[in-house]
Amino acid sequence: MKTNSLYFILFSTGVFVTLMLAGLDVLPVTTEAKAQEVSKDETATKGDPEKGARVFKKCKACHTLKKDGGHTIGPNLHGFLMRPPASLEGFKYSQALKQHATDGLKWNDETLDAYLKKPYTYIKGTTMSFAGLRKNADRANVIAYLEQETGN
Repeated sequence: MKTNSLYFILFSTGVFVTLMLAGLDVLPVTTEAKAQEVSKDETATKGDPEKGARVFKKCKACHTLKKDGGHTIGPNLHGFLMRPPASLEGFKYSQALKQHATDGLKWNDETLDAYLKKPYTYIKGTTMSFAGLRKNADRANVIAYLEQETGN
């Protein structure tokens, strides 16, 4: 008979042990299994471009990814990675983005992840009217998609 029980994982000398409180069933989990878990987490961090395409639908209202494509409400994002913000001609960027470019900011996985999480918090004064992507996986996936689709 299965009960709704709490599980605890203890780590001691490289071996994980799971204790089930109701009945104290003990199941050893090897460090190899933990390494596989970490490997899965790293894969999730890298992101899935296919899932990122779905997340990017939120961005399509304002951004395009086409090479030599024009700007819409937001700037064209083709080739933007490893480039400073506010660096394309023909788009009116916020003073805040221009200042961050002057200060040496460049778009990469780390800076883009922080910006997409909460744009207003990362760059105070940005005019991008997007609340952000709360889920780590959504940000990782959209970044993977952008890397694939923008010539970076």
